Amino acid sequence: MNVVASFDHTVYLELAIKELEKHGIAKDDIFAIPLNEKIQPRKNIDIIHGGGLSLLDGTFAWGTVFAVIGVVYGFVLTGGPVMWGLIGLAFGLIFGFLFDFLLHRKKRQDRKKRGEGGEVMMVIHCQKEQVSKVKEILFEHFTLGLHVIDEENKSLVH
Repeated sequence: MNVVASFDHTVYLELAIKELEKHGIAKDDIFAIPLNEKIQPRKNIDIIHGGGLSLLDGTFAWGTVFAVIGVVYGFVLTGGPVMWGLIGLAFGLIFGFLFDFLLHRKKRQDRKKRGEGGEVMMVIHCQKEQVSKVKEILFEHFTLGLHVIDEENKSLVH
């Protein structure tokens, strides 16, 4: 039987391999293949959760904070609370957008420096009675997905 699993390139992959070795799977029966990450600059930023990067959450939060501050101080400043609330809102939206954009950019750069980001495919050759233990170990170590292939029948096992 072969168990095919995919992992993010993290320490959990190494822990899963060590755990499999502890449970009787030989090192020669574990095959890990790091996949090349497609490095291409993002053409557009999805601002509404579609691409996993949302620049609106923090932007609206900062806009609200600055709008409230503008309204509060607008009672003592010339122009009134409405004008200062709108000025605070505009300033907060701009500040929040820039803050979130730079924060997410820094996280992406740090991730690239650490070498994280790619996926690793693992193929584990094991006996039929070991499959359930192998699946359990892989799920405990945050596999992205796995599938069992029966070599004798040349079929996929669900």
